[in-house]
Amino acid sequence: MTAAFTPDKDKVQVGDTIYLVSEFPSTLTPIGSQAPVDYTNAATIGSAITIVEYLPNKERKWYVYDFDFIAMKGEAFNSTNIPVPEAAEGVRYVETNGKYEMKIAIVPKKKGNYAFLLSNAYSDSRAIKGKDRCDRATFSISLQNDHQASVALMEKWSDGPVGEQGNVYAFTVN
Repeated sequence: MTAAFTPDKDKVQVGDTIYLVSEFPSTLTPIGSQAPVDYTNAATIGSAITIVEYLPNKERKWYVYDFDFIAMKGEAFNSTNIPVPEAAEGVRYVETNGKYEMKIAIVPKKKGNYAFLLSNAYSDSRAIKGKDRCDRATFSISLQNDHQASVALMEKWSDGPVGEQGNVYAFTVN
C-alpha cells in the first residue's frame, strides 16, 4: 500500500492544511504469496500517525493535540484506550467501489518543528467469501514522501543521528 502527505513541503503555516491520502484495491497479493486475497468487508483497516514535536532545547514531545484532524474519506480518532493517547491519532480507511480510501486533513494549530510517523496498517478481521474470518491482517505502507529530507530535518533539530526512519514526514510550522 502507498500513502502520501501533501503538499510535500518542509515549511507550512499555522492554519494550512496537510492531507494524508491513501488508497488500495480490495484484493491484494500477500508478500511471498501468489494467491490474491479479497479484503472486501474487512473490519477497521487502519493505521496511526504518531506526532513528534522537536523542541528548541533538543528535547522531543509526542503531542497530537497541536493539530486538528478532519476525516474527508475514512475516519480520524483519538483513543484513550492506548497507553499514550496524546502521542498518536488513529486513522481508518473506508471501502467504496472495490477499493479502500483515506483522506485526512491535518491542520497545525501552533508553530514548531514536527515529524509525522505513519505506522503500517492493520485489520481486526476480514470476511473470506462471506463465511470464515481471519482474525488479523497487517499491511505494509510505503510513504511516498522524501524520507531522506525528513531525516535530515530531524537530525538538524536534535543535533545528531536519529537512526533509520521509515514512513516519516518532517516539517516546520511557521
